[in-house]
Amino acid sequence: MDSAIEQHRYGELRDYFLTRYREPLLAMLRAHAPVLARDAEELVHAFLFRTFGSSPTAAADYAARARASGMRLRRYVANGMLFHARGAMRDRARLGSRIARLPDDPNLTEATLTMAADEAFERAWAQSIVRDACMRVESSLQESTRGRMNMAWEIFRRHALDGRRYADLVEEFRLDEQQMADLVRTVVRRLRDEIERTLELEGVPAPEIALEVEGLLTRLGA
Repeated sequence: MDSAIEQHRYGELRDYFLTRYREPLLAMLRAHAPVLARDAEELVHAFLFRTFGSSPTAAADYAARARASGMRLRRYVANGMLFHARGAMRDRARLGSRIARLPDDPNLTEATLTMAADEAFERAWAQSIVRDACMRVESSLQESTRGRMNMAWEIFRRHALDGRRYADLVEEFRLDEQQMADLVRTVVRRLRDEIERTLELEGVPAPEIALEVEGLLTRLGA
C-alpha cells in the first residue's frame, strides 16, 4: 500500500515538502559547517526546487524513493540535502570561486552530519510539526460553536505556552483550576492526534508513532 504522503495530490505534496523542510534544512546546514552557513539560503532553495519542483510528479517520485529506501522521510531528505550541498560546493571550487579551500573542511567530506547539525535539524523539524499542529488545533477550537472549547485554547496558551498558573487565570475565565486543567488536557489530546497524523503522513510505521511523539516532545522540552 502507498504511504499516506504519496496519496497527496502532486501540488499539495510539493508544497508540503517546500514548507515542512525549508527551516530544518537551513538549521542543519548552518550548524554543519561555516561555509555552508554562509550559503545556506541559496543551497536549500536550489535543493528544494530542483528536487520537488522540477516536474509535476517530482515530489511524489521522491516520496516513493524515500519509502523504498526504508529510511525515515526526514532522514532521507537530510541526506539528500547534504549530498546536494557537498556537490554544489565542489562545483564552485572547480570553477575557482571564493570557496576553493573547501576540501580542507572535514565536515564537507564526511558522509554523515555532525552531531550539532543533526540535532539542529531534528529540533527544527520537531518545531515545525508542533507549530503546525498548534495552528490547526487553535483554528478548530476557535471555530467551535461551543464556547468552552473556544476558551480552551486561550487557557492552554496562557498555561502551557506562556507558563501562567491556573490560579492566576481563575478570575479571568470564571473557572476553577480543575475545570481549566480538564480543558487543557482536551487541547493536549487534540495536539497529540494532529502530531500523530503528521507522523503517519511522514511514513512513520503505526507501531512506532507513539514513541516518535514522545521523542519529539522531549526534544522540545514539552
